[in-house]
Amino acid sequence: MKSIGVLLSLIVSASAGSSAFGQSWDQSYAPTSDYGVAVLQPSNNHPKVNGVVRRVDMASQKITLKHDEIPNLGMGEMTMTFAVPEMSMIHGLSRGDRVQFQADEVEGVLTVIWIEKQ
Repeated sequence: MKSIGVLLSLIVSASAGSSAFGQSWDQSYAPTSDYGVAVLQPSNNHPKVNGVVRRVDMASQKITLKHDEIPNLGMGEMTMTFAVPEMSMIHGLSRGDRVQFQADEVEGVLTVIWIEKQ
């Protein structure tokens, strides 16, 4: 019985505060924040970037985008994969969809913080 209690405690503590990135997620990025994650409005602190969806990977919670320059990250036009903090952000997107998005480096991971199909 004691081992079941310890196991449950480990499961609860491992799932509390974890994210798809295997790290604890800064609560300032919570879906109700003004930052832009999984909210309907983009952040005023990040440029909107045009892109085209190349791949949506629901299993690993990532999206590959061919995108224009991302000034806040110092990136030129290219195709690359980004993490997505909320599955709902990429639900319904598919290859070839034109999008506008915002990206930032979150806990060392390049992350889409807001995205909208055009």
